[in-house]
Amino acid sequence: MEEIRKTRKDFALAQFIAEKFEEEGEEAYFIQNEAYADINSNPLARGLYGTPGLELIGKVYWFLAPDLRKQARSWAARTIINLVKSQLGTAHKLYHFRSVKTKDEIFLEIDIDGTIEALLDDPLSPFEAVRVFERNRGKSSIVLLIDSSFSMSGKKLVMAAMAGCTLAYTLNPEEFCVIAFSTKPKLLKRFQEPLPPVVVVNRILGLIPKGYTDIDKALRSALKELSKENNKTKRCILMSDCDPTTGKNPLVVASRFDNLHIVFNPKGGNEWFAETLAREGKGTMVKVSKISDIPKSLTKILHPKKKKTQKNQL
Repeated sequence: MEEIRKTRKDFALAQFIAEKFEEEGEEAYFIQNEAYADINSNPLARGLYGTPGLELIGKVYWFLAPDLRKQARSWAARTIINLVKSQLGTAHKLYHFRSVKTKDEIFLEIDIDGTIEALLDDPLSPFEAVRVFERNRGKSSIVLLIDSSFSMSGKKLVMAAMAGCTLAYTLNPEEFCVIAFSTKPKLLKRFQEPLPPVVVVNRILGLIPKGYTDIDKALRSALKELSKENNKTKRCILMSDCDPTTGKNPLVVASRFDNLHIVFNPKGGNEWFAETLAREGKGTMVKVSKISDIPKSLTKILHPKKKKTQKNQL
């Protein structure tokens, strides 16, 4: 009898979300017919799938009762991890690349520009001119700053969890930390804290969006954590609507960064201020509106393309 009650409760959750989206004229990706499931099935796990499911969870999460919210969060965490793993594949770790002469023991991507330049310098030795990219595992220190103010609830919080999962799979545990902020910053993961991706995701999804947006305090907190690290490459990734509602002007402290990057959702927020923050922090501003685009967007930040330099022609 208890199992039957639990199953009906699961279907009640599916029905609730379906009705919520029917009001908005949107499709709910749920199995709503009990004939398709037995008492041991979980319609939340079977009926939701991929990023459409995450979109739904993001929109209705705070309408759910606490126990159903916990169930939805557990499903969302598993889905986020699976999506990030599928996008990143096996060669997901952050590497630094350099162009070198080809060697017998390495089989890497050919550096076409480097090979052409070597051929121009010595056209009589074409095989010696081949250049390839050699991978060296580099150490980085990256702070992920997550805006957890009231305006960042729902889908934006799911996107933040996707970003945290991406870093957890791209970097070693000691190479990144996660800070959530609204009126005050809150350290979710320290640099030297060896947390698995699922824990990082759950800590982010467990945030309760509330309070005002103090970007100045958040950036100062990030600088404080970065100052403790000895790695040469230090970056800060800010996920926010970039609409500060309290605190000092963050542009002053932003100028102290060498790599301050902004992940900005164009649906709401202050795009001009996001661009200005990135410019002051000598970084980039990336627009992301889809949950599924987070891993790809962060990869652009973590693997920046080097600017080509032209040699002076005599």
